[in-house]
Amino acid sequence: MRARQRNRKMPKQNFEVDLKKWHATTREKLVRTARNDCYDEKWGRFIPRQRLNVDQSPLPFAVTTKRTYKHMEKGGQQHNPKRQCTFRICFRPTGDQPKLGIIFRGTGKWISEDEKKAYQPDIDVYFQENAWADTKVSVEWVEKTLTEAVRGDDRFVLFCNNLTGQTWFKEAVAKLGGIVWYRLPGATDLWQPVECISSHNKTLLSNYNTAPTQQRNKQCNCRTKDECALQGKCLEMNVVHQAIVTTDTETESYVGLATNFKESFRNHTTSFRHVNKRNSTELSKHVWKLKDAKKPFNIAWKVLRKCKPYNNIQ
Repeated sequence: MRARQRNRKMPKQNFEVDLKKWHATTREKLVRTARNDCYDEKWGRFIPRQRLNVDQSPLPFAVTTKRTYKHMEKGGQQHNPKRQCTFRICFRPTGDQPKLGIIFRGTGKWISEDEKKAYQPDIDVYFQENAWADTKVSVEWVEKTLTEAVRGDDRFVLFCNNLTGQTWFKEAVAKLGGIVWYRLPGATDLWQPVECISSHNKTLLSNYNTAPTQQRNKQCNCRTKDECALQGKCLEMNVVHQAIVTTDTETESYVGLATNFKESFRNHTTSFRHVNKRNSTELSKHVWKLKDAKKPFNIAWKVLRKCKPYNNIQ
């Protein structure tokens, strides 16, 4: 069901000729054709809002692992890895963006109507036995999410890879006035922007997984240790923290939750310095209120308790 991925051991330069050929073919056969049919002199056959790109990105449920699934052992045998859910991401250069799609593992038949009504309205939810974007889900996505996104457009092109499910939904796309244009096979990571999202997620997970080990070896990375916000423990992970703001006449405290305290602390201090971020948090609103009134203040930080990250695997 998956599009073939590029062999990462092969140099990217090996695909240079094929990529240039693909771009030239796309420009001449897709963009510059039909000059008498609403042809735009600058953009050609499709203006930017009519150029959509779609791909899938696995979504990790358990942030304490680097995988989107868990291994289960039974009788000494390891079962196949199981993906829990997948993002279906579609976007275009300009205009309103299509809704984000999410494919959950299972059938969804036991989900109550009350729960369905509570779904985030900007996300379309789908179900598939293995959380894959198979043909059935791909066609459903065209009929639901894509239909809404291209309403009002008499034409559009949908760029995607050669995932099996996406090689069979061309007819459904054509009914909307669209053309499916497949990217260069075997080189998804070189041309697919959504791959950047997958890589970013992997980086975040990798940082998360290495952080506990780093924390045991190093608790603070401040250049001036005496100025550390947590008295030499600013690299604390998964904490409920408190900021105590003190002036000559009053004391206010604000409580927050942070997976990475140092990152949260940087975001707070940034909101204190830049006026366009003054409404980012309740804490920043209070700080700017004091700054506007020219009241001297001091902020002390402390950890109230440690907490566990969300993990659906018990």
